[in-house]
Amino acid sequence: MKTRTLGVLTGTIIAGALSAAALAIAPAQAANAAPPAAPDTPLQALPYSPGLDASAMDTSVNACSDLYHFACGGWQKRNPIPADQSSWDVYGKLYVDNQRYLWGILEDAAKPFGTRTPVQTKIGDYFAACMNVDAIERAGAQPIRPDLDAIDALADKHLIAALVGRLHVHMQTGASCSAQESSRTRKMQARSSQT
Repeated sequence: MKTRTLGVLTGTIIAGALSAAALAIAPAQAANAAPPAAPDTPLQALPYSPGLDASAMDTSVNACSDLYHFACGGWQKRNPIPADQSSWDVYGKLYVDNQRYLWGILEDAAKPFGTRTPVQTKIGDYFAACMNVDAIERAGAQPIRPDLDAIDALADKHLIAALVGRLHVHMQTGASCSAQESSRTRKMQARSSQT
């Protein structure tokens, strides 16, 4: 019991120290943060990202006194921390650029034209359906109603694991928790209430 209490106390102290450090760092990061960016747009091609970029260096800094700033200072000046990020580096920028490029590929696949392959059609139509916010809002909770009903039918916390397993399969296959599943859940509930 003492070990658990000590662990909780240590965790609380560490969380408090991290919170204080985050509050102390936040104003400095806010000063370096970029202004809110224009809405993202998809990319049609990946931007060039050289492995070694001499312009990323800040040669005004003495390499012997601050090697990191010497090597990366130019890049940092041209790439301030975006407002929606806690930190920013070449890998974060590359990740965002890659996501925007993939977005462009999906948007192109979603455009209906006669020469789409069956795979492009399936991917494009799926992407278009996911991006159709109006249709999603109109449908509301109806598409997941059977799953919500299965959750609502749970009478015992011991049945949660079995339902989560079925919902996981549902997410992978698209098969809903049907009336048969609800019947199985009721039988499991009856069994657990007898114990």
